[in-house]
Amino acid sequence: MPASAALACAIVGPASAATATAPMAVTATVQSACIVAATPLAFGSYDPTSGAPKDGTSVITVTCTSGSSFTVGLNASGTSGAGLLSFAAAVKAYGRISAHRYVRAGAYTDTATVTVTY
Repeated sequence: MPASAALACAIVGPASAATATAPMAVTATVQSACIVAATPLAFGSYDPTSGAPKDGTSVITVTCTSGSSFTVGLNASGTSGAGLLSFAAAVKAYGRISAHRYVRAGAYTDTATVTVTY
């Protein structure tokens, strides 16, 4: 190896780099939001001659942003004939068809509306 090449390698050392830093502001605005879901309130078969009311249950799940206060309301729409059964449902996801509701035989359906106010 020539002497000049060895000398050049000895002079070149590790490269040095300079750095600079600056603060960067990071912000976000979280909006208040809620999601609501409910399982069906299914009463099954109802016998108007039994003398006992028919109970059913549903699970209502509400998920809101942290710290959000909310209220839950429940309202039966009374569509598709189920209003004749006059079922009552509470916010605790409990429903009841009162005893001795003599209505036509058949399948009844309805849609209850769960309202979350936040």
